Amino acid sequence: MRFSLILAVLAVAFAEIIPIESIDQFYDLANKDGTYTVVKYYTEWCSHCKKLKSVYKELDEQLSSESNLNAPIQFVEVDCDTYGSTICKRLPGYPIVEVVKPPTLDANTTVTDTPTLFERVKRAIFGENTWTISDDRIVRFEGSRSVNPLQGFITMVVNKDVMKRQLMDIIEGRPIEAQDKVLNAIKEYYNELEHNNLVHERARLERILKTNDDGQLDIVKGQLELINLLETTNEIVDEL
Repeated sequence: MRFSLILAVLAVAFAEIIPIESIDQFYDLANKDGTYTVVKYYTEWCSHCKKLKSVYKELDEQLSSESNLNAPIQFVEVDCDTYGSTICKRLPGYPIVEVVKPPTLDANTTVTDTPTLFERVKRAIFGENTWTISDDRIVRFEGSRSVNPLQGFITMVVNKDVMKRQLMDIIEGRPIEAQDKVLNAIKEYYNELEHNNLVHERARLERILKTNDDGQLDIVKGQLELINLLETTNEIVDEL
């Protein structure tokens, strides 16, 4: 885990669940750079929402200090009695818990989900919600609404996305954490990889995972995720 991320996690360790009080506030939080946002959508009349209230509070208390998370998270809740025609408009029912991944930023990109000044003025005049979050940033929980399944889901989503971003740093030649042995091993592997033989390499790595259970498997899993990203990138290039 990167040192800056450790500091960020400690900074939110005792954070409370944030009740959404405006549309601006919701999108400002959801577009916070580097922070994963867990959102509970609820209504006051929904019986399942009432049952989820204590579960969500316990989830916040556990995950705000979770050492297995590789990035900071924040917990928010949206009252869909108030925001049913705006923030909650796309939802099929209540309650719903989602993880919103942070925007992807690098030297050549900007936060495209943030509205321009013109869009802010347009919303103020016409009452339109012009803020959006791209679908690929949202992961919805589908399962038993209890602490352990929700905790496992959030941890999996956050850590998998963090790894993907780190692997993209390697692929695109951006700096990585010098002290991270796993990332450095994957970077060395990438530099020596024969990119025209990914199918064979995938099969080799999958065999290693099936026949070994030592500490090096974290590196092998990362190498396999790297292959997945390279194959996806090749498919996109072929379609262009």
